[in-house]
Amino acid sequence: MHKLIFIAGLKETLSDWNEKIYSFTGAYMDNAAFAAALVIVVFIFGCWAISYFNKK
Repeated sequence: MHKLIFIAGLKETLSDWNEKIYSFTGAYMDNAAFAAALVIVVFIFGCWAISYFNKK
């Protein structure tokens, strides 16, 4: 039961982040170069975060 509450909270948090990111980058997403750069930056940050938090 606790996991369901956690998942519901996580879903709401991701939805909030999605709205904030879209409001910030919505005007620039028509440019393919900016969108590609943004995807690469998010990917690199995600890889770094995964490696950082999985250290023993």
